[in-house]
Amino acid sequence: MAETKPIDLEKYKKIIAEVVRDIGLNPDECYNEQGNYWTLLKGSAEVNIYLYTIDRPGEPPEWYIEFSSPVMQIPSTYLLAFYRRLLEENAQRIALKFALREDTVWVEITRELEGLSFDECRRNLTRIGETADELDDILKEEFQ
Repeated sequence: MAETKPIDLEKYKKIIAEVVRDIGLNPDECYNEQGNYWTLLKGSAEVNIYLYTIDRPGEPPEWYIEFSSPVMQIPSTYLLAFYRRLLEENAQRIALKFALREDTVWVEITRELEGLSFDECRRNLTRIGETADELDDILKEEFQ
């Protein structure tokens, strides 16, 4: 089995910081060092960028990046129509998915960290932010 080289985490943190700076924000103000994530606003949407690992015994850790944004609370009525709407949105969107975490709907993109470029990082951040900012008010108006 081939030896896997450890990932250069600082390289990817610098890419993320450059993207945050490129959209006009101070990356140091957005970064939470203890949690290894960034939080910023895109319109009315909070966008998070998380770095995390999946550890498997005897193997090097696998690093992932997640771009995510909470969209709204799951409504208490019209759930079938609501879930159908989310599935329809999933089918129309590129690279992102809707997910449920406890009682909140999130929009997210997750990928392996290795190979992430500045351009892809910026596209994913923009895609998540614009989608959450677009749909949060629309879905709330339809279902709450």
